[in-house]
Amino acid sequence: MFSLTFNLGGFSLNQLKMQLKQNHIVLNPSAKKLLTDSRLTLSPQKQLITLQVLPVAALHLTIPATLPHIFTAAQEQGFRLCSLEAAIYCRLFWKDQPVSNDSAMHRQKAPDSSVTIASPIISEDVDCPKGFYLRNVNHKLWLRGYICDNEFVWDRTNLFTFQK
Repeated sequence: MFSLTFNLGGFSLNQLKMQLKQNHIVLNPSAKKLLTDSRLTLSPQKQLITLQVLPVAALHLTIPATLPHIFTAAQEQGFRLCSLEAAIYCRLFWKDQPVSNDSAMHRQKAPDSSVTIASPIISEDVDCPKGFYLRNVNHKLWLRGYICDNEFVWDRTNLFTFQK
């Protein structure tokens, strides 16, 4: 478990996209879809934010770890969900994320060394991306969108990020 503190806000969507490009952040199609979603809100003013990164096991779940269960357990322990915007700024800030040992991107499980930014689900549509996750694959930083349903079970070692 560790925390990340950085400034969030102050950029327009076009400025954020330019920052991602200038920092060589790679996006998958789901991330690009989230970046164009009208429900992505941006903070006009800068603010300092601290995110806590922790494994699912730290939430002490005794039931299968689905997104609804993970989010409820985290909120019961005083954590808050992050905005979609927080994931973008986190990716821009966190440049020394550990490099993944596995470059596979699609395996019906959370990828090795990925960190899922816990954010409110913007759509119950199974084919709509649920949020972002961060990876460092072959020394390339990724901001990726993910798709799952409410029945998908996350492993106890999977890392999530919440606001404290």
